[in-house]
Amino acid sequence: MYSCLRKDDPPFTAEIYNEVIKEFRDDLVRKVEPHEWDMLKRVQEHQTVAGEKDYHTLLRSMFVFEYQDKDGVWYGVNPLLKGAKQLIRNNRSISQ
Repeated sequence: MYSCLRKDDPPFTAEIYNEVIKEFRDDLVRKVEPHEWDMLKRVQEHQTVAGEKDYHTLLRSMFVFEYQDKDGVWYGVNPLLKGAKQLIRNNRSISQ
């Protein structure tokens, strides 16, 4: 919301929202190390995190979120990263 306010006064247009979301995504993408894309790919495929080191790396960086319901715990890639070219490319190479 603060980022939207820095750009314009309410009510905000879809263009403002999309611009702010893109800026957050681009900032987050810049923080992902090359080897972490492989970790993110595995999380996206299996909804699990392998090992304590990966767990701390991915969750502390907010690259991955942990979810829990009556069926247990699972993990998902931060929705901002799902649109990242690096992750989409990785997914295409897996399915080929």
